[in-house]
Amino acid sequence: MSKVFSTEDKNLQSSVRVVRKKLYSDIDLTLSTKSSGQVGDVYKKTDASAVKQAIKTLVMTNRFEKPYRPSYGGNLGGMLFELATEDTGEEIIERVTQSIERYEPRAKILNIDVFSNPDQNSISVLLEFRVINTNAVETLNLNIRPSAPRTAEVLPTTAPPVPVDVLLSDEAADFIVSEQGEYIAYD
Repeated sequence: MSKVFSTEDKNLQSSVRVVRKKLYSDIDLTLSTKSSGQVGDVYKKTDASAVKQAIKTLVMTNRFEKPYRPSYGGNLGGMLFELATEDTGEEIIERVTQSIERYEPRAKILNIDVFSNPDQNSISVLLEFRVINTNAVETLNLNIRPSAPRTAEVLPTTAPPVPVDVLLSDEAADFIVSEQGEYIAYD
C-alpha cells in the first residue's frame, strides 16, 4: 500500500500556514432593537466595542453575583463603603487586573488610574487596554457609585397656620408657638 502525499509534502522545508483573524462579537446590552427595514432584532457589537462592553460588565460585577462562578467579577462595589487608605488605590488596581487577566483574554491592560471620592462613596477607574486581535487601544472610564435606595418620597408635613388673633390674645401670652403650630407653656 502506498502513501498519498499532498503538494506540501514535497518540500518539507516550507509549510503552508493558514491564519484566520478572529472576529469578536457580542450583543449590545442596551437591547435596543433595529428598525423594521434591517435584518435581525438587536444590534451587535464587534471587535473593540465588544471587548470594551465585556470588560465593563466584568469589572462592574461583584463577587457571588454570577451563579456557579463565585470569583467572577471585579468586586468593586464592596470597596465603596470601606475606609479609604493609602492602599485602596493599589487594591482596586489589583482587583481589576486580576479579573481581566483571568476572565478576559481578548484584552491586554496598558494602564489603570483610580480616583476615589470617599465623601461621595464613589470610585472612578480609567482603564486603558489593547484589543489583542486588532491592536486597537481603547480607553474605558468607569464610575462606580452606590445605587440609590428605591423608596417612596415622603413629603414633609406642614402645620396648619395659627390665626394671628390667637397669637395676640391675652390668653396666649403665657405660651410660645412652635414652628409646627403647637403651644409650648412657660415654666
